[in-house]
Amino acid sequence: MESETRRNDISMEQIIKEAEREVMLLCSNTGKAYIKVSRENAASQLIPVDSETFEEWFRAYCYDKYGRILSPGGHAQAQAHIRMKARQMKKRSKFYKRIYEKPDAIYYDLGREDGKYLKITAENIKLVKNSGILFHHSAIFAPQTEPDFENASPKDVMRFIKKHFNFKSESDRILFAVFLVGCFFGERFSNPVLEIYGQKASAKSTCFKRIQDLIDPLTVNPLFPMSRKENEVAMCLTEEYMVCFDNISYISQDISDLLCRNYTRTVQVRRKLFTDNTQSISEPNAIVCINSTRQCIMRSDLADRAIFLELERIKPEEMLGDEELKKKWEKDRPLFFGALCQTVKGVLGRRESTCKAVTGKNG
Repeated sequence: MESETRRNDISMEQIIKEAEREVMLLCSNTGKAYIKVSRENAASQLIPVDSETFEEWFRAYCYDKYGRILSPGGHAQAQAHIRMKARQMKKRSKFYKRIYEKPDAIYYDLGREDGKYLKITAENIKLVKNSGILFHHSAIFAPQTEPDFENASPKDVMRFIKKHFNFKSESDRILFAVFLVGCFFGERFSNPVLEIYGQKASAKSTCFKRIQDLIDPLTVNPLFPMSRKENEVAMCLTEEYMVCFDNISYISQDISDLLCRNYTRTVQVRRKLFTDNTQSISEPNAIVCINSTRQCIMRSDLADRAIFLELERIKPEEMLGDEELKKKWEKDRPLFFGALCQTVKGVLGRRESTCKAVTGKNG
């Protein structure tokens, strides 16, 4: 009873200070505040302070530790204090989405509960513990399938492309394989916008779902509509590693310009809502895929930053039901992902040998 009384007597200011001591405060390059929460026998969690996830975390913290049930908006005081403390830090932190690339290694965030990442080098592919890389998860981030390396090899990439993607030509299949491998090289490689087009019944949406599964799986249907509002598209490009826009017939000048800035990693600066001169800064830098019944990228500046691949119409007698398609895909997906990782390993090896031949140094 005495312990319960002491818990009830503690002030909200004391609770907030105690919560602050139990987390790591971080601030991104764009001034966004985060906390890093350690979890027993699980990966640490990065939480944006200005998010519903933070509100839920703080509510749970107050209830679990002090038996407090917060009123609506009761988290706002903690949010304001921790945001202020994080932004006072001189050091700014770089956050990554799904992939972090160094000159000699690529780290892929599988989303495992134990916090281990996939590390790909020219020598091997292995699971490693967190080495200080800050991976940010969006609200719809999903774990990747466990790759099968033992039964997969680089030559399987083209085999699986032929099996699961109905491109019209061999040259399109080769270009698509290069695009998939390029997706593993993070921010060091500016991926072109991928536009896949084809007439009705050419499985454009199914194709995009499979691309998303291989590179950056999500918890929801990964096919995004393309909003007419530039800030809504920019938000998608900022939060996700890959964004697949489905069934697009027209791209406005403003959105086309935004996609060009996304390609060149240009920051997006806007006035923050309900303020006079406070800036809201974001970094749109997603891999962008677009599908349509015909080529819809018409403006030359965006077309110069895009590749165009055509799908073939599926014959009626070759069409399968959704369940059968999904079953065949999920069976091959660990092997396909493993084959892509093996290919990336080979690319890293050739890059190192080329650099050494030219400069006499590795990497």
